[in-house]
Amino acid sequence: ATATVVAAPCVETMRRCFLSCAAFIAGGFLALAGVLTGGHGRLQRLMDMQMSDIGASQSSLAARSAAAVNGAGIGNAQPPVDAPSSRGGGSGAPAATVPVAVPVPQAAAIVQTAVPAQAPVPASGTRGKYGFYLHVFGSPAAVMFQVRSLKQHFPGSPVYVMSDGGMDFSKFCEVEGCMFVLCPPANDRWHPWPFLRRIYDAAVALGTEYVIMLEPDNTVHGPIKRTPQHDAGGLYVRDRSFGLIDYVQRLANQLKPNYKWTRSAMQAGLAGGSYYKREAILDAFSDESVARIDWNYIGEHATKEMFSSDFAMQYALAARGWTAAPWDETSQMDRKKDEPLTGPKDAAFRHYCSCYPGGKPTYNLQLDPKDARLVKEGPTKYRMLNSVCQLCYNLSRYVTLYGSATCTNRLPFKFSDLLMSRYHPELKTGCQLPWLCEPRR
Repeated sequence: ATATVVAAPCVETMRRCFLSCAAFIAGGFLALAGVLTGGHGRLQRLMDMQMSDIGASQSSLAARSAAAVNGAGIGNAQPPVDAPSSRGGGSGAPAATVPVAVPVPQAAAIVQTAVPAQAPVPASGTRGKYGFYLHVFGSPAAVMFQVRSLKQHFPGSPVYVMSDGGMDFSKFCEVEGCMFVLCPPANDRWHPWPFLRRIYDAAVALGTEYVIMLEPDNTVHGPIKRTPQHDAGGLYVRDRSFGLIDYVQRLANQLKPNYKWTRSAMQAGLAGGSYYKREAILDAFSDESVARIDWNYIGEHATKEMFSSDFAMQYALAARGWTAAPWDETSQMDRKKDEPLTGPKDAAFRHYCSCYPGGKPTYNLQLDPKDARLVKEGPTKYRMLNSVCQLCYNLSRYVTLYGSATCTNRLPFKFSDLLMSRYHPELKTGCQLPWLCEPRR
């Protein structure tokens, strides 16, 4: 025991001597290089860095050992972007072997407290990292529950509620601190021109780096742990692809010559629980960008489903060269009550199939009598003109019915005669669809 105590200072002295010699020799070589190149200021900085690195390597050894023991790294660090997701896949490279290290409890405690979990950092020029766009119609208990869930899990993040000619939540938003817009009824889920303009208006109002779109049947389960890595992302939809790829890529290549509309992008379901980078929305969903797409060509050569919102957004984003991919912060719930069909169990957002056991959870909620005063029916005219009609839009009729182009694309659009004959043959005998034409009295 005595020999050990005596030897320890000697070993430490020898170690320090060795490190000092190494630094001196390295500094000599750097000095010679500095003289030869004339970089005297740079030389001094390099020598300072050399000595600093040697000292830092001593103090960080215990921390690195503790991190290796903990396996996943320090604190709440996220896995690399190309790490295999819950869907499988990934880079295919074998995991790096972590050397076995002796636990250092004291150092581990220091490391864990030195790197706390970081709040999401928004991009410069934005008002925050995440803002929420709620696309709603009715279901007031579900809407109120969702807004309050967001306030709980994302305090400080702005919330924008848009009603497509449905219920009026303006009083509720006054109380809860959200933004609310009551738009004219357009069944916009099937008409890209009002749908895309409305999310565009939300992105402008929210001012956040990302906009997350939710629907009343989504549930919110916690903070976002996997930050967005693309311009848009959503539910993983297996084996999905789109047609007219060449046409879309020709549009995109005018801006980004090497852009490819990938299979991974097509497998992103842009429904409730999807995210969008703000600049992608302001570019791809602008009136001018949407008008550049030949929607009649797409509809005539594909099916009318291309006009539904989650498909239309794919075309609009790809036509401008923006990227998309499935996102592991949203999961699809199906026939198993606690097991997602796709996406991880710990996703921040869940989307539900109508086949979910017991029905969609938020649609089973009952409106609290205390909340009844915070919501009201929309205008009588809106209620009279509400419909689920598909391919029932043109700008001139929208303006005639509602007095302005508010909440829709300001540039004109009219479905082709071919599409009308295909999907609305009843028009051959006169006008029965007020959203398309003036009904004959």
